[in-house]
Amino acid sequence: MLPRNLERRKMANRVPLGGFPGLQGPYYCGIGAEKAFGRDIVDSHYKSCLYTGINISGINGEVMPGHWEFQVGPSVGISAGDQIWVASTKSMRCDGGFEVIKKAIEKLGSRHKEHIAAYGEGNERRLTGKHETADINTFLWISLANRGASIRIGRETEKDGKGYFEDRRPASNMDPYIVTSMIAETTILWKP
Repeated sequence: MLPRNLERRKMANRVPLGGFPGLQGPYYCGIGAEKAFGRDIVDSHYKSCLYTGINISGINGEVMPGHWEFQVGPSVGISAGDQIWVASTKSMRCDGGFEVIKKAIEKLGSRHKEHIAAYGEGNERRLTGKHETADINTFLWISLANRGASIRIGRETEKDGKGYFEDRRPASNMDPYIVTSMIAETTILWKP
């Protein structure tokens, strides 16, 4: 058996079958064998979610090959932890909802550090300010439809004056009950 450092160097010199993936970009919402790696796994996951009663509502390829995202919801209350999704409250989806959304986001910005502390271990390696994320120390939401923001507001929400927003800070290893309860507590109950 090789010593660990030699074993690591040997592994680092290996090139994957077919070579390394290209730069990010053509994989986002990509289709076809050259761009949508792992589609069979994602489709199986989607069907399994439907079979088990998870309220899955979408899937899409993300910015790197084999990087997939799925959407669940909308869900009611803390069941969002079970469904792994919080989109918004009823008041955000009604007329005048855009103002409610902006106030909720301002509250989230006021408690950015507390949320980041609970949004998943090692999140500083993901929230670098590169690759469609905001820097972990910066709360950014001002520009709409910005995939590099902490909180993203979709163009339809802006156009309709109501809808939902997306908190892009939680990591995949977060505890959904903690995160959903923090978002609800901050945006609905907390009085700054």
